[in-house]
Order: sequence, then structure tokens, then C-alpha cells
Amino acid sequence: MPFVVAMTKYIWPGNHLFQTALSHLSWQWFGESTVAMRLPVFIFGVASLPLSYLFIRRVASREAALVATALIATNHYLVTYSGDARGYAIVCTVFIVMLLFVFRISVNKRFDRVDAMFFYVSTVICLYTLPSMVYGVIPSYIVITLSLLGRNNVDRLADWWRFFKMGSLSFVTLVAGYGITFLHVPLSVWREVPTIRTKIDRVSMGEVINGNIGKWQEFLDRFVWVFPEWAGSAVLVLLAVGLGVAMVW
Repeated sequence: MPFVVAMTKYIWPGNHLFQTALSHLSWQWFGESTVAMRLPVFIFGVASLPLSYLFIRRVASREAALVATALIATNHYLVTYSGDARGYAIVCTVFIVMLLFVFRISVNKRFDRVDAMFFYVSTVICLYTLPSMVYGVIPSYIVITLSLLGRNNVDRLADWWRFFKMGSLSFVTLVAGYGITFLHVPLSVWREVPTIRTKIDRVSMGEVINGNIGKWQEFLDRFVWVFPEWAGSAVLVLLAVGLGVAMVW
């Protein structure tokens, strides 16, 4: 269908707009095939491996990066995401870039032009692909704010101004992108989108935990599927021990 249809028909939240745009262009360039439709997501999924290695090597060590990258390469969910024509592999990979720059800013205690450029691009791609990535983007901005608060040199005002401009430009870009989309959707249809129509009720922490135990069990089961017999459980135990050691050190 025409490109404008793909970018404006947002009746269901499953239309990950940035991924839709990439798949549409790939379909036009490489022909009408499922390979062309899935190619952009596959490229992002594969790119998550070197980016994960780079990020974890900077944060921890070369050995930790090798182990983590091997686990990511065999992770059931990420392998599936890299084969589906959906936006999940895209946001996973781009969020790794965001984390890489959060760490860089936290260490350097400054926000330069390179940080601003990559943070703008990663913010827009994450939120224009999957709006629920706001749960990852907002904490990243909070960490940067706290990092910049620790600065006392003469350049701090320039960094604050650059950070403010980057955040404002990201907001304006997203408003424009989603504005174009929703201006083509009648209000009567827009109000029926399940995400908007959903009613949120307050529940206790116990209900949250009990209601999600099955999902966590499924997550762990799928993680260990790629390992023979007891090896998956052993890996989980070693990861938990390693996390504890890292937190103590």
C-alpha cells in the first residue's frame, strides 16, 4: 500500500511506525518478499551484538563483555525479535546505544555535541518505534540530569543548554511524527485504540508480584531452552553470583 497509509493508519498499537517505514522502503528497494520486509529488523538485531560487547566492555571488562555477548546471541527472545517484522529488535539495539552514552556522560560529567546528536537520534527512534520505551528513556534523562548536577566548571551552563535543546528538539520531532499520524485518524476511531481505552486500576505490590510470577517463569524457561539440561540453570546461578560480586565491588 502507499507509504502514507503505512505511516498514518495507527488503529492498532502494533504498528511500530519507524519499523513500518523501514520495512516499506526495504520492500520497495529489494522487491516484494518476506526477506525484504524483515531485513531492517534483522540488521538491527545483528548490530545489537557488537554494540552490547562495546558497552559492557566499557562498563565492566572484556571477559564480561564476551560472556554477555554470547548470552545475547543465543537469547530466545532476541533471536525471535531479529526475525520478526516488528520493532522490538530496533528498540533493543538503539537503547543499548542510549545506555552507552548515558555511561559516557556519567563518567565525563559533561554533555557535548556528540552526546547530543546520538541521544537525539536514539530518543526519537525508541519512542517513534515503541511509545512504551518512555519507561527506559525517562530514567536515562534523569541519570544525565544527576550527572550534570555534579559539575562545577565554567562549561556547565553550555552543557545544560545543549541538553535542554536536545530534549526539546526530540519532543518536537515526536509530536510532529505522531501528529501527522493521528491527524489522519478520526477521533471516534482514535478513542477506540486499545492502549488509550485501557483503564488502569491501582493494585497492591503483592498482586503485581503474584500476577507476574507466571511471566517471569516463562521468561526464565525460554532463557534456558538454548542450553542442555542443567546447564541453563547453572548459567542463571553464575549470573546471579556475578551480579552480586559486581555490586559489592
